[in-house]
Amino acid sequence: MGVFFTGFLLAAVVWGLFLSGVVLVGRRFVCQQLFRRMNSGCGLVLGYFGLSVLSGLLALLRAYWMGQLGLSQGGRHLRGRTYFLLVQERRRTIHGRRNAQQRALASPQGNTCQGT
Repeated sequence: MGVFFTGFLLAAVVWGLFLSGVVLVGRRFVCQQLFRRMNSGCGLVLGYFGLSVLSGLLALLRAYWMGQLGLSQGGRHLRGRTYFLLVQERRRTIHGRRNAQQRALASPQGNTCQGT
């Protein structure tokens, strides 16, 4: 375990030094205004991902508070399963019911007006 951790830290340091070198060399070929625009674009992308994670977390918390996750079955708490898997399972159940209802409505057995 110690070898893995040491290797990981060493690789992170080497990667950081490599990227800082790329930025140092890249600044010579890119004007200051373009460099600022690139930084702003990267900041916007990171902000979008951050807001996406935050909205997913808030939706998960709202579903938990509203009792829509079904965290307990038969009076016992489900252990060893992450909330993410429970949300995915709930979504599959909801979509499965919708698909079954749509298939039942579209099937010819559901049509009572059959011409002879």
